[in-house]
Amino acid sequence: MQNSDRYDISLMCECLNVSRAGFYRFFYAGDSGRKERKASICMRIVSIHASDPLLGAPRITLLLHGEGIQIAQSTVSLYMKELGIAAATTQKRFRPKRSKLPAASSPAIVNRAKNVLISSPDAVWTTDITYIRTKAGWAYLSTIIDQFSRRVIAMRMSYSMASRLCCDTLEDALRERSYPVGVIIHSDKGSQYRSSAFVNLAEKRSVIQSFTSIGHSCDENAAQESFHSTLKRECVRGMVFADLEHAQRVIFRWIGGYYNNSRPHTALGGLTPVAFESTIIGDF
Repeated sequence: MQNSDRYDISLMCECLNVSRAGFYRFFYAGDSGRKERKASICMRIVSIHASDPLLGAPRITLLLHGEGIQIAQSTVSLYMKELGIAAATTQKRFRPKRSKLPAASSPAIVNRAKNVLISSPDAVWTTDITYIRTKAGWAYLSTIIDQFSRRVIAMRMSYSMASRLCCDTLEDALRERSYPVGVIIHSDKGSQYRSSAFVNLAEKRSVIQSFTSIGHSCDENAAQESFHSTLKRECVRGMVFADLEHAQRVIFRWIGGYYNNSRPHTALGGLTPVAFESTIIGDF
């Protein structure tokens, strides 16, 4: 009942989009000790959810753990269900796509990232292009992600999806990471990544190219596909941007300010990509 002496409970429930019945079920359940703890956790869950309605039980649990509250994800899920709150959107089941590129025409198509043990940054990067709608036409977002920390280390956007877009993104990533030697850059078999411009740039910078295998596509670049899914679900959310500059402002700010620095990542034990790099290897 914290703050009930200052604010009406009905008003607080309405502002936080929680039913009064759900709140009182929490507050009056169990013995006094358990009741107080449950009510406290309940209000914290409601507060977290109100600040970011896209968060579901897994990430809310991680945030609670970060605050020193030990609670199982299943319990958080149960509490959310009883309170009548849920993530604003749900993630669609990943459906792998198959490549139609003939094996005979692509002897250089090899997945060199498949069995690599990634124990440090700049071992394996993944890259891909996704479509962004603007009122002036389709824009194309190219990103590169370090698979050690899931940090987006380079991003470019253009109205053209020619090989120059991918080359510029790779140059940005190399510059950001002080030109590491021998990093594997893994992509699908798109023509941009098989172009002479991109191949020559990779060779010049001592970058090893890796492709999804013949007969495979998205299923062998799942982390990159997952990032694009998260971007569309949590940032773009069906928006049609005014133009390329508008899309860049919104998306680049979301990636740099939120995804890399503030969004807890389940694969990183609840840390953000930047925090994971800083914790594991120090800030570089």
